[in-house]
Order: sequence, then C-alpha cells, then structure tokens
Amino acid sequence: MIGAHPFPTFDVQDVSPWPGGGVLRGFPMDLVAGTVDAYDLLSYVHALPPEGVTAYFDALNAGFRVSSSAGSDATIGTAQSFPAGGYRVYVSPASGTPPATPDEAFEGWVDALAVGTSFVTNYPLITSFEVQGVEPGGTVPAGGGKLRGSVSAVCIDPLTKVEIIGNGSVLLEILPAGGTDGRSVSGTFQVDRAAVDSSEAAYEAASTATLDSLARIYPDPPEPFELLSPLWVSLPHGMPRVDTDTPTFVWCGTFDPDPGDGVTYTFAIDTQPDMTSPTLTSGLVDTTYTIPESEALQDGQVYYWQVRAIDQTGLVTVGTPETANFIVDMITVAVTAEPRPSRWALSAAWPNPFNPSLQISYAVPSGGGRFALDVYNARGKLMRSLFLGRRDAGAYVTTWDGRNDAGARVTSGVYFVRLRPADGAVVVRKVVLLK
Repeated sequence: MIGAHPFPTFDVQDVSPWPGGGVLRGFPMDLVAGTVDAYDLLSYVHALPPEGVTAYFDALNAGFRVSSSAGSDATIGTAQSFPAGGYRVYVSPASGTPPATPDEAFEGWVDALAVGTSFVTNYPLITSFEVQGVEPGGTVPAGGGKLRGSVSAVCIDPLTKVEIIGNGSVLLEILPAGGTDGRSVSGTFQVDRAAVDSSEAAYEAASTATLDSLARIYPDPPEPFELLSPLWVSLPHGMPRVDTDTPTFVWCGTFDPDPGDGVTYTFAIDTQPDMTSPTLTSGLVDTTYTIPESEALQDGQVYYWQVRAIDQTGLVTVGTPETANFIVDMITVAVTAEPRPSRWALSAAWPNPFNPSLQISYAVPSGGGRFALDVYNARGKLMRSLFLGRRDAGAYVTTWDGRNDAGARVTSGVYFVRLRPADGAVVVRKVVLLK
C-alpha cells in the first residue's frame, strides 16, 4: 500500500468527501500493521515539502523505515497534472544486471521500491545524491559532528533551487549556476547531525504523537473489568445474600487506553432481571458504592445490579457479568467469601498518565499460577521486571516507580505493562509517563 496524497487536508475532523476523504487518517495504524510500502512525498493535490512530509519524518523518528514515492494519484488526464508525469520515482536496482524482459524490469522496480532504494523528483532529474557516501535508501550511522554530501540535478526548465530537508525542516538551499535561468544544480553541503538525528527523545515524542492521533480519531472504550461483591458465595447457599439493607458493592477498577481519557462509573440496581427501570448513580470515581440509608433496600427482596465504565468520549464498557443478583436477608447471617477472580486479569493501572509512580492492579484465578509481570517501552524493550514466580488466587496491587531494572528513571513516553501467565493468555495495558 502507498500512502497517496498525504495530506489534502490536515484537519482529521473533516469528514467531507473531499478534501476530508483524502486525509491520511489511517497512516499511524497502517504503519503499526506493517501495510505501508511507500509514502508519496510529492503529489499534485497536497502541500509541498516540508509541510506535506511531516508525517513521513514522524514515521522515521518512530522507528519505521518507509520508502519514498510520488504522484501515485496523478494521471495524464487530471487537470492538476502539468507537466504530465512531472512527479517521478526512481529506484536503484538490487543488482547491476539489466533485466531480460519488461516483466522482470517491472518486478525489479517494485522490489527495489519496497526495500527503500528510491528517490523522487518534481520534474528535474536528480543525477546524483549522496550523504557520507551513502546513496538514497541507505543508512548513515549515528554520531556527532557534521553530515556531508553532494547533489546534482538537471532540468529542461529553469531550476529555482534544491532544498536539503531533515526532520521536516529546510536545513539549507543550493541555488543553480547562472541564477534563476540556470538549468542545472551541482554542489556539496554539510549539516549538523543534531538537526537530523533521530534521538530517543524524538522517537518517544513521535511515538506518543502517533498514539495520540489514533486515540483522537479512533477512541477506544474503557478496558474490560469484573464485578466482585456481592457475587461469590459457596454453592450450598445458592444466591448471594446480604444481611443489611445498605450493602456495599465492589468491582475491579478499569482505565481507558486513550492517553488523557478518564473513566467514571455508573452503578445501577433494579428488582427486575432485565434492568428495565433501574436506580442509577452516575459519576462515581471509586470502585465501591454503598446504598445510602435514604434508599435502603427491602428485606427478602431479590435485586440485580450492574456497573458501567464510561470514558470522556461517551464510550461504555459494561462490567462482567453484565448483571449480578443477590437477596437481602437480614435474619440469616450472610455467608461471605473473598472475591475470587475467574481469569487472569490486568484490571487497572492508575493514575494514567502517571508521574512519578504507577499502581498496577491484577488478578490471579482460582488455583493460582506462575506468571511474569513486566514493563516494556514502545519499541518492545524490557524496561522493568516487576514479578516473576507463583502466587495464590486473589487480587493484587503492585507499584512501578518509573525506573528500569538498573534503577535509572525512564524517559517520558508510552509504556506497556504485560501480564504473562504460564498457562493463560498474555494481557497488556498501555500507560503513559509524563514529566
């Protein structure tokens, strides 16, 4: 897939057929999915560099290698396409052997584009371009000091200038020989590496911006969570019983995976199993709720209760089970039992975003088990091992102090908490550290 005409509009909220239909909203998600083969650095319907290639440099700074392409949406018949075919893509073939057939030539061109040995022009022919002796598509080792290179281009029409762009900014210009009537440009250049190096800070900033843009365009609902009590009782006693008309209800906490998005809870209780006319209490921030005396329940009555987590965009996640029932029995002494999770769960991490420390809530199911609880950065590097071993069934809370295994504080950015059971599915939660 080629990211064509990015972007005819920079407004992600513009959902008009055009230009809104051409905005590259899915670019961050497509990068993560590995479906981006190239990115149109030039096309006839979007802003010229450096403005029009901001997302390209963000992708590079986020650790993605993206080939350059141009004009994939422009044909000879379009009104904007003049000169026809002016935006061109050139590639360096994988081998120096000329192809034997047109089909081989085409396949070789596509293969070379896929691996990134390509460059694009807006009509002039770039006859040579190198940085530190490395041609287009290559990699220059990181390090301090200067980057040195050379470029030459020719054109049948007068050339205005050649711009050297790095990290989305024009670093310098090379003017043609003979002034504005010149039809060739040739020269050497040098730029500070600091202007183009992808530092860890730039990577973290680009990663966070990518995830933030996805969160704004495709918001996620709060993560799944479980109801806890009154819910678990021993089988001989059947339906859960409470010995008070003002019982306390408990559920696991949850969070919204979108950075900066908060969660509140709505508690509902009804005497009907289909919850047709419940009493609602909204805006709760805690994971417990006690029936007030002014709304005391009726002795001997069966009740049904439900909890919904609601984020700031209005998306809802209903707790599991969707409804739980109990009976108020103020004569019989209620049988109580500790809540026992039914599955491995990484229920909550709070506050999120956090600074300087994070509380992580997780659950071990009946029978207990061995597991690992770790923190990874956005590049998949293990930053901190929080637990490795076996624990009995139950709910647990642990703290991450924002340090790596060496004891050093980690940088701001996106991190992933991973619960990896020996006998269950891996559960991952995203958190953001802000400083």
